[in-house]
Amino acid sequence: MGTIIINFIQSFFGSAGLVVGVFALVGSILLRRTVLQTIESTFVTILGFLILSIGGGAISSSLVHFKGMFNILIGVDVTSTSSSIAASDAFSIGLMNASQQIAQTASIMLLLAIVFNLLLAGFSRFKNIYLSTHIVMYFCVGITTMFLLCGPQGCLALDKLGILAAVLGAGMIAIYTTLAPSLTTSTVRGLMHEKNMNLCHHGLFAFALANGVGTLIGKLKKGRFSSIEEMHVPRWMRFLKSSNITIVLVMTILFVIVYVGAYCVPGSGESISTILNNQSLIVALILDAFMFTAGLLVLIQGITMMVNELRDCIKGISQRFIRGAVMSVDASLILKAQPTAVMLGFVISFLGCIATMGISLALHAVDATTFSSVILPSVVVFFFLGGTAGIFGNYRGGVLGCLLAGFFVGLVVSFVPIIFNATFNTLASPITAGSAWYTDPRLEINLLTTTPPTWANNSYGESDYVLIAIIGWALYAGGSHGNIASIGGLLNPMMFLLIGLTITIWLALIIDGVVLNKKEMKNNPRTFYEYKMTNLQSYLKHCDQVLKEQIIYYNELASTTKKNQVKIKCKEKIKKSQAKHSKQIKKTNIKISLLNKQYKHKHKLNLN
Repeated sequence: MGTIIINFIQSFFGSAGLVVGVFALVGSILLRRTVLQTIESTFVTILGFLILSIGGGAISSSLVHFKGMFNILIGVDVTSTSSSIAASDAFSIGLMNASQQIAQTASIMLLLAIVFNLLLAGFSRFKNIYLSTHIVMYFCVGITTMFLLCGPQGCLALDKLGILAAVLGAGMIAIYTTLAPSLTTSTVRGLMHEKNMNLCHHGLFAFALANGVGTLIGKLKKGRFSSIEEMHVPRWMRFLKSSNITIVLVMTILFVIVYVGAYCVPGSGESISTILNNQSLIVALILDAFMFTAGLLVLIQGITMMVNELRDCIKGISQRFIRGAVMSVDASLILKAQPTAVMLGFVISFLGCIATMGISLALHAVDATTFSSVILPSVVVFFFLGGTAGIFGNYRGGVLGCLLAGFFVGLVVSFVPIIFNATFNTLASPITAGSAWYTDPRLEINLLTTTPPTWANNSYGESDYVLIAIIGWALYAGGSHGNIASIGGLLNPMMFLLIGLTITIWLALIIDGVVLNKKEMKNNPRTFYEYKMTNLQSYLKHCDQVLKEQIIYYNELASTTKKNQVKIKCKEKIKKSQAKHSKQIKKTNIKISLLNKQYKHKHKLNLN
């Protein structure tokens, strides 16, 4: 039974489309929409997210050949244990499937983190509701793994200690999910013209870096810069003003460089035939370029559908549950804003990643124990990270801002897998000297074969996961690695510091939110008056709508039947509905009257 529940939690919250649909459902209910309107809004939101995912999948599949060709070009075998690719999803899910202990604790931590995020959003000044729960799940897996690597075997069993670790981990994650989206708020609002939407992504730190680089370039140019989307082109090149054509051409050029380069590598013929499934190289690169562009168009269509529905649903949550709620959705949200900047940012960030790959080769040559893997570029990761970074840089600093933001993000973020590579190899105590880090008995990894699992060649790759490594190194610095000194049932002295720090931040955020709320109430009582009045008026409209629908329903029922008894019952039902409606209206009008008196006399508000 426990396995079924854990599997449901993993599957449901790992499907961000369903989570977004639930929020659309809750928002529609709080807006007091009709049943049909609620169903339609929920379904369209889920469909929009799934269409978005299909577009992302098409983009990923169009880059499969490119990834294989690039690996041939640089001469690295991706199946080798000496190479590692950033793939946070495959890595996290692989760990969960391999260790029941990690799966159990991470699932509990995930549920708590979602609840804690809603609580912090409700009581603090930061109103971000983090909807990418699959990213939250990856954080939970990473933090659980760090707790295990710095504790004794079985330390996270479902006892007091395991629950404490789950609560602590969820508390830390909730701080991140509530605060981090605010790093990009001003730029996102400028791009999307949406006050109640924000980004949630595991690359928010990278986006903040890109925003900073773009802002610096903008200041150096004293605001005199032009967006790449507005660049002047000669008349004969006007067709390039269509972003779709530009994307196809840019990707074709990139594919030609890599595909032809791989083809020129001696002895690569058989490998290329396998990668392309015996398809013509020229045909493959052309189709891949068009598939990439088509995927981007589908992704943008899904974004439009989802955003159009969520925009109204947010009002319901904001009016009834969290005043000023801000829905933080995937970074794909802003890709449609500047598609040309997306392409340029992606290409340049990929070049930055190649530069970091050279550094990882050098580190591997110097210390193959700590830096056991060579980090290979993840094309899909850098499409979303680099593309979004290009948008931020272009918005703040024009073409130069786009170029530098993309390059620096590619350069810096590529160090994340290197950091995790060193972290796991340092914190772990493998079962035998020289074995892989995941053979540490404390992790209780179920290795079914002697060959390395497929997820072992992956790693966390996005910027924000550095927080997981920081927690791991903090616990390691507690001095209990390999020799646990139990203090009051706690595993590590550093746990006390993490608990104290988490509680302090929580209290500071809540107190700040309460104080701010009181100041706003004192300085601008009209805002609170209008907020409460809107809720009451919305309820009145809902009551009128319900009565109207019931009268129409019973009148139609009475007109389609020949039985007098049914007609009489329909009339009785209408009378009861009208009586109930009168009571609801009367009670609500009394509340409105009391509200007017309270704000008129207590807050001296002029309501005329």
